Amino acid sequence: MESLPRSLSHLDQRPANLRSHDPDGVLCDWAFTGDGALGEDLGNYLPDSVFDPFVPAAHLPGYAAAAYAAYLHGLRESAGAVRSGSSGSRCAPPP
Repeated sequence: MESLPRSLSHLDQRPANLRSHDPDGVLCDWAFTGDGALGEDLGNYLPDSVFDPFVPAAHLPGYAAAAYAAYLHGLRESAGAVRSGSSGSRCAPPP
């Protein structure tokens, strides 16, 4: 984790802190926001989805593949926005 690029991270990303599972979903409870490794939030979210139990364990491989693809899409979209000079994000943690 220490060798990965760093990013502003939610650090408590789990299904209970997500409102809506569509592309316009909103993350709540930003109390733990801070420096995290790229991908750390996704690494917390997937196991918590099964352990809490929001997703049956048998569905985890497909769920993880879809989440990973969406995460990469978001990274690429953000990188493109940075290159073009726009913010690349419609939402941000509160100040």
